Amino acid sequence: MVDDFEAELANLEMEQHVTMQELLKHTQILHQSMATLSANQQRQESKIRNPAINYAFFATGTNDDKHYTNLCKIFPDPISRTIQATKFGLCENCVKMHNGDIQCRTTCIKCKGRHNTVVSSKKPA
Repeated sequence: MVDDFEAELANLEMEQHVTMQELLKHTQILHQSMATLSANQQRQESKIRNPAINYAFFATGTNDDKHYTNLCKIFPDPISRTIQATKFGLCENCVKMHNGDIQCRTTCIKCKGRHNTVVSSKKPA
């Protein structure tokens, strides 16, 4: 009877050990997933606050400080940026230089409209 009890106890201890290992493994996976989600969210928030630099706006070398387009003092608003893009012959949708040989799929991250965020007059949703 004592042998049966000891065997059962050993079996329960083994099951508990396996369960603890599985719990630890799942906890590590959860932490990794949370870190990835947090990093992705920070990247997305950064894109909203600081749309990518578009050097085509600064063909004359006026962006020496490498500021973000949405912080530009020379082209401070979407209208002046749109005028500048047109002046340089940039695509109205992606605000990049190409001759229309590609189908632009750029969408604004503020309003989801079909234009680059740097020329958007909408506030973030």
